[in-house]
Amino acid sequence: MAYKTQLLPTFFSFKSVPTDFIDQNGGYSCVDPTKPCNREPVEELTVVVDEDTGFIIPSVFDYLLTRHKEGRDNSSFESRALRLYFDFIGGVPELNWSEGSFISYERPIYQFSKFLEELYGSGQIAGTTAKNYFSSVVRFYTHHLKFSYPFTKGVPVEYTETTIKKFDNDLTSHISGLEIKILSADCKPNIPSTKATELIPFTPEEQEMFFLSLLQNGSQELLLICLLAMNSGMRADEIADLRIDMISRYADEDSFKLKFGPLSEHKTKKNSEMPVQVSGRTIATLLRYNKSKRYLNRLAKSPSSRPYVFINKNGKPYTQKMISTLFNEFMNKYIIPINDDFYHKFHDLRVTFGLDTMKACIDSGWPKSECLAFTKTQMRHKYLKDTLLYLEHWQSSDALKKQAAVNEDILEEVFLALEGL
Repeated sequence: MAYKTQLLPTFFSFKSVPTDFIDQNGGYSCVDPTKPCNREPVEELTVVVDEDTGFIIPSVFDYLLTRHKEGRDNSSFESRALRLYFDFIGGVPELNWSEGSFISYERPIYQFSKFLEELYGSGQIAGTTAKNYFSSVVRFYTHHLKFSYPFTKGVPVEYTETTIKKFDNDLTSHISGLEIKILSADCKPNIPSTKATELIPFTPEEQEMFFLSLLQNGSQELLLICLLAMNSGMRADEIADLRIDMISRYADEDSFKLKFGPLSEHKTKKNSEMPVQVSGRTIATLLRYNKSKRYLNRLAKSPSSRPYVFINKNGKPYTQKMISTLFNEFMNKYIIPINDDFYHKFHDLRVTFGLDTMKACIDSGWPKSECLAFTKTQMRHKYLKDTLLYLEHWQSSDALKKQAAVNEDILEEVFLALEGL
């Protein structure tokens, strides 16, 4: 038995109607028809589907729909967590999500916790992802416990709820949003807070899928932004504040030194003035874009006397938040529906650049000290301990040893496509 996530088309649901009970056999939610039944549209709800039957898993749908009505618009992530949970349960015949136990280690969620530890230990999943997946499953169970789902053979999970108020004496914090409830289960995965494998680069297969999909479905701006991040290690805020005059000095060099910081009137992390080396081909591609009709139409609406490299269709400069939002929206629309194990943040493009840089140094036979020094400069790390993570990651991961060469082939294909536009 296998499961997948699926984005539902917009549908209408009851507005502000609580779940009265969930049928144990059918699993569907039942509502009291005597209560108000004003309908509201539900948009972009991602659910878990049985691949064999095509049926939506009712218990998951009920939970995610309730979360959606509460204003929690993270069904994409939570559905991936619950898809993994149901996949895990489906692979162990004696486990059933609706069966608990009075013995902790016999509960499905306990065994799922150990499974997450194994995934983390083998480098297949990030520690933060494993913890967040587990938290989603705990919330799933507490939702059904709240509405007295008839679990068999005992409780499915034991947990404590801690309420944190921003201001201790604020009696209205639960209304004003200044109150946070934290659920802590007794069997959470034992995962340390830091580890070298917390660096999650794009694999060659993920890069190919991502960039080819960007070429087909993404905007030119998002494609160029991601290409720049992958080829320079620039952060989202640094890309957002990039100005045309900062790259206009380019004169067909193979490598272009891009100056950052206050002296260049450019925003960087902690006002760092360390420059970054960017491939000449990348800069040439940006300059060609900035002369295109598409960009000039946008520039005509911009009030800025010092033009940004990236501006939206209204003439306003991109922001760090806008870049992250566009990246996540693209992932949720075009990548995750065909590969729901694909879990990356925009920052992982920078991570991939750093690991490729470290690999190039290692392959050149440089001493470790020189590899660290060069990568630290390229990544513009303030502390050496940050760069050490990249060296440790290469030393502990066999899967990355062929990555850099494959990455070059993928990016070459993207550049050729861009030059043909």
